[in-house]
Amino acid sequence: SAFYNNTTITNVHIGNSVTSIGYSAFRGATNLSSVSFELDSQLTTIGTWAFSGTTSLASIDIPDSVTTIGNNVFNGATALTIIAIHDTVTSIGSSAFRNARSLNSITFGAGSILNNIGNDAFYGASALTTIVIPDGVLSIGANAFYNARSLSSITFGADSILNNIGQSAFNGATSLTSIAIPDRVNSIGNTVFYNASNLSSITFGVNSQLASIGTGVFRYTALTIIAIPDTVNSIGADAFQNTGLTTVILTQNLTIAGTEY
Repeated sequence: SAFYNNTTITNVHIGNSVTSIGYSAFRGATNLSSVSFELDSQLTTIGTWAFSGTTSLASIDIPDSVTTIGNNVFNGATALTIIAIHDTVTSIGSSAFRNARSLNSITFGAGSILNNIGNDAFYGASALTTIVIPDGVLSIGANAFYNARSLSSITFGADSILNNIGQSAFNGATSLTSIAIPDRVNSIGNTVFYNASNLSSITFGVNSQLASIGTGVFRYTALTIIAIPDTVNSIGADAFQNTGLTTVILTQNLTIAGTEY
């Protein structure tokens, strides 16, 4: 926390001998607007809360030597508008970009090895409009995009190995109109799309492995039709309450909670 709550520092250049930025190093440095690194940076670790509350920081080019974006690193970095995640990053920690409400672009490289998006990672990122989730991501954490109300497009690759979508991950994503769920998703947690009020289309592939749809998942959406994969064996309470649902397509092999359809 070397520069914790420092309100005079405006620019920082980090040399190639630095391998780690410590816990809360620049937390609350409200006038910090520029952070740069040497081209051959050896930085591997950015500590928890390192740039939290840096309300003047509009952009940062994280070195490709960094493998993890830790918990709360940019929490409350309200001026941050763009971030590029290099292929080397394997994990985005809990609340990493929470309340980064100006963040309108986040990109991943074609060779991204990202495997986890943590709980609350982009909670309240209300300016974010699109995101393409790398194929290697196994889990999207609870509340990951909660109240990302400008998010209109969420795209998964054909080779996505996504397995789990956590509770309330896209709760309040009011600009989202459609989404295609990757085949390997096994469970959609409680209230994932709750109050995604313009969501009218959700599709599952012919090889969907979906087993569980949680409580209140589609409540207060605009869904009118849904085809439920025959792998589903559990649908939570109020999953489709307060929707425009008129048509539900079930297959002859569907069994939910012991009842055959």
